[in-house]
Amino acid sequence: MSKPVRISEEFHEFVTTHKRENETMEETLRRLIGGPHPEDVAGILSSETATAMRDRLETKRETDAKEKNKLRERFEKGVQLTETKTVQRVPSPVVMELSYGAEFGNEDERRNVRNALRMYPVVEQNETIAHRAGQLLGRADQNADGESGIDKVDPMVAAVSDVYDDPVLTDNVEDFAALGVEVETY
Repeated sequence: MSKPVRISEEFHEFVTTHKRENETMEETLRRLIGGPHPEDVAGILSSETATAMRDRLETKRETDAKEKNKLRERFEKGVQLTETKTVQRVPSPVVMELSYGAEFGNEDERRNVRNALRMYPVVEQNETIAHRAGQLLGRADQNADGESGIDKVDPMVAAVSDVYDDPVLTDNVEDFAALGVEVETY
């Protein structure tokens, strides 16, 4: 059984250009995408394995869609902050976290981080901010009966927020809320 498929003229031209003499369009498409003919793989997988694979692919698609939505929300939040001329400060511990993460990428990623950081004022840690960070973490630990589970970087970021009276823009709402600072999320 055959089914019509709607494709753009550009894609049709691409496939036609790569079509070999005496080759059908289906054979050309299969060759270009590297997939076997269905008859060649029929019966290789049990129905249980095939169902499990389909389920995993569907889960991955859903996860990918959620990640794209998160990125879109973050981008839109950045546009909103820019349009409202909100000063966006980067605490120096965030520079450390970004630099650390970029080290696991390639040179392009490291360059992108360096370039992005040039666009924002970096707030260095000083005695006032360090003192405030200690107070915020101490209170959060006390409120959690001794151990809030908050790492040592988040209080330094929260202290910058507190000293400058700006919200923290984060996806980690729970820890920053426990530190007692205003939080904005994306």
